[in-house]
Order: sequence, then structure tokens, then C-alpha cells
Amino acid sequence: SLRTLSRFVVFTSFKKFHLLLTAHNESGPKWKRWELFTYGHGN
Repeated sequence: SLRTLSRFVVFTSFKKFHLLLTAHNESGPKWKRWELFTYGHGN
């Protein structure tokens, strides 16, 4: 239960961080590669 909670917290904070990065880096091949990487490991 605690593990699920911590995982949820990490996920939500990471999503906020992701949005923050998207605001700064709207385009770029390096960013697109990172985006694909994060989405691939997010599920």
C-alpha cells in the first residue's frame, strides 16, 4: 500500500516536471526522444 502511494507521488511529481519541461522545450529532436523514452517507461 505504501509502495503504491510512493509510486503515485513520484508519478504525479514527474508529470508536473514533464509539463514544466514541455513549457521550456516545445520542440527539438533531443526532447522528442526523451518524451518517447518517458512515455515508454511510464506505463
